Amino acid sequence: MYKHVYKPTFDGTVCLVRGYADQATCEQLTEWAQSARRAQFVPGISRDRDGRIHRVTTRLTNRMSHYIQYPKLVYDFQRRIRDDFRLATAPWIHGHGRDGVVVSITDDGGDVYAHRDPPVARGFSALRCNILASQAESGGLVHVANGTYELAAGDLMAYLVTDHTHSVDQCFGSLPRIMFMFGFEVLAEDWVAARHVPDLSVNPSGAQSEAHCEPKATIQDFQQARKKPSHAEEVSS
Repeated sequence: MYKHVYKPTFDGTVCLVRGYADQATCEQLTEWAQSARRAQFVPGISRDRDGRIHRVTTRLTNRMSHYIQYPKLVYDFQRRIRDDFRLATAPWIHGHGRDGVVVSITDDGGDVYAHRDPPVARGFSALRCNILASQAESGGLVHVANGTYELAAGDLMAYLVTDHTHSVDQCFGSLPRIMFMFGFEVLAEDWVAARHVPDLSVNPSGAQSEAHCEPKATIQDFQQARKKPSHAEEVSS
């Protein structure tokens, strides 16, 4: 399903893990998305130059769908991400997709306009760990805050989607850009301190570095902070 080859990088905003999923896994995820696109996906939304929101067929999403049936492979990845990113106590994002997982399919000419995701529980941020299963033939650069990121199939990028404006450039070609997004609710301070970033180095003394410290949020914190998510713009990158 995967191979531990690349060390994660973290620039204080985005954690990038190259080759998190191998080619065979990407092909399986892509095959599922393509087979489900008619029954389990709906048109996405975009924003024109005048700021008006409208539906588009060049990017599909299951974020608002009620007919999602994920294969076991998706839940295997969700468990792996929980383990690798130390998210055992973090609840998934409710109300989007199914079980905290959202998938988007961007065809030729599609993009994702600059936005932030809707808020989650009070005091917490939405963390999405996104795996690119299929790469468009060209285009599709990801912009998060002041950074620009080019992904290949199998790469994972994770960042706080409620805290940072993000967008995706227009995609071109016959191959769709397919992204699997695994969402969790976390404390922003845990992310900034890299407490959720996996496999960073242990300092020479053998003691845990700051990155290896356990996240401060507990399951009781999430339960107390839980509130109904707002119905803001329905976008997924």
